[in-house]
Amino acid sequence: MSEMADRLRSAPQSDLRALERVCEEVAIELTRTGTVPDFAVSSADFEADAFLICADRYWRLRFLVEPSLATAMRCALWLAGHVADPGHRRTIEEKWALGYGFITCDTIDADTTVEAVTAQIEQLGEHVVDAAFFACLYQAAKLRASFAFGPLDRLLSSSRLVQATAHRRTEPVLIALRSMAAFGDRTHGPGYALDLMTEAWAHPDRSRAAVDICLNGLANSRPFPAHGRVLTEHALQAVAAYPDDHAMRYWLAIGHQKNGRYEDARAAIDEALRLLPAHGGRGSHGLLLEQYRSRRAAIHDEQRLSGSHPSGLVRAPVSRWFAVKCAGAVLPVVLLCLVLGRLTVSAPGTALAVTGIGVLVTTAAAAVGLRYLARDHGSTPGWRRG
Repeated sequence: MSEMADRLRSAPQSDLRALERVCEEVAIELTRTGTVPDFAVSSADFEADAFLICADRYWRLRFLVEPSLATAMRCALWLAGHVADPGHRRTIEEKWALGYGFITCDTIDADTTVEAVTAQIEQLGEHVVDAAFFACLYQAAKLRASFAFGPLDRLLSSSRLVQATAHRRTEPVLIALRSMAAFGDRTHGPGYALDLMTEAWAHPDRSRAAVDICLNGLANSRPFPAHGRVLTEHALQAVAAYPDDHAMRYWLAIGHQKNGRYEDARAAIDEALRLLPAHGGRGSHGLLLEQYRSRRAAIHDEQRLSGSHPSGLVRAPVSRWFAVKCAGAVLPVVLLCLVLGRLTVSAPGTALAVTGIGVLVTTAAAAVGLRYLARDHGSTPGWRRG
């Protein structure tokens, strides 16, 4: 282990990708040999602290192999023993529990499993509360990512696991998760959800994770009056507080989209994509990239279907080629109507009717054709500068 610690100490600090590569290699070696890292973590700097980055990669691999509450319990115990500073530990546990839950959300533990692991946690003595808190966050993150609002509400309101979190149950990140559950679950009205969200938002110990979850809940809420405005206002506050955070721009894009401000929404989602780091856990990056691109496509499609379009853009008229084709398709029908009208001499009333229809269709076709031919058309339909 000392050799691996030396490798981490000597990892290049100025080259982020090289630093991450060394940390990844050490984490893989630790996992392969079944060795739990025994070094201490003295910061919450996920960009430059080689020991934290390595520990992050190590536990990520552990969760991908065994995405369970039992792994969450062991991870919480490792944090308690290797991160001394309470503030650093709180930041790390929120990032880890929520992040690992996101990438393993397709493996949600059953209620019976939650109950069984909680019974084990309750036997941990002084570490009960912190282990329960981490495990509860991890399970909640899976439910959050799966939009399982009912189970999320039950977990956070009445489960044995959340009760084991004791005084930490009132931390803003758990209140924010309760608000998200209330926004999506039909058990509660939007007023109750908004009250919880406001409580988490105004909490003096509000973290970046709590802000993100509050906006996540608002974005995925069942519709309520001024829904888009409330989301946009809070997202703008979040962007001001975390200007380089891609997630806050993502929630802002959804707020503008709900308000029908599609150009602002496109600008926000483009900025979110620009800020999304192309380093760190590749799985998380890939999932977020797909999510953001899907949102961008949805904004584009909704803008197109709504009939609104970017400033300075107008809908290009139908091409001259298309107008000629339309006329070519209509004229044979018109000629057929005229011929039938001439042949039905035994029924002059029918002949007159058919001839009249033919004249009307001919006139309409000629008017449409002349209208388009008289204008300056592009070669194909689409958006063009006006």
